Amino acid sequence: MHNLLKTVKTLFDGSKKFKIPEYQRPYAWGEKQLEDFFYDFFYQSIEQKYFYGTILLNESSSDEDFDVLDIVDGQQRLTTLFLILGYINIKCSGVYDDYIISKQEREDDYEPHLQYAIRESTLYFLSDLSRKVFIEGETEVTDIKLSNWYFAE
Repeated sequence: MHNLLKTVKTLFDGSKKFKIPEYQRPYAWGEKQLEDFFYDFFYQSIEQKYFYGTILLNESSSDEDFDVLDIVDGQQRLTTLFLILGYINIKCSGVYDDYIISKQEREDDYEPHLQYAIRESTLYFLSDLSRKVFIEGETEVTDIKLSNWYFAE
């Protein structure tokens, strides 16, 4: 049996794109779930290996550069990990850019490694967040509020 435990680094190693398909509900974690997850992520995992829950993936398709995987279960955890990684990337001056959006995609259409297929507005939101905030460091809330997807749905 091969090891199914993954670190955040190997999960977002740049060889995969994760798609959240239409049948998934939107990201819905509230303050309580995020506080519990952050506590576990930052404090429990320092002392020991910590199990964050199962993430079930289904191979969707492949393009020439990436395996494309649909998230069947665990999208709340995976999205939260991606958001944490984005924040860490900001604090580390772009060291983890490739884990957010690959070099190939930064020369093309900036598709991040995590993509929502739920609504067009969520696809643009995550792409803009990944590019403008996590990689380019634009953190002005006014820029987000002026985006065409903001409060559109």
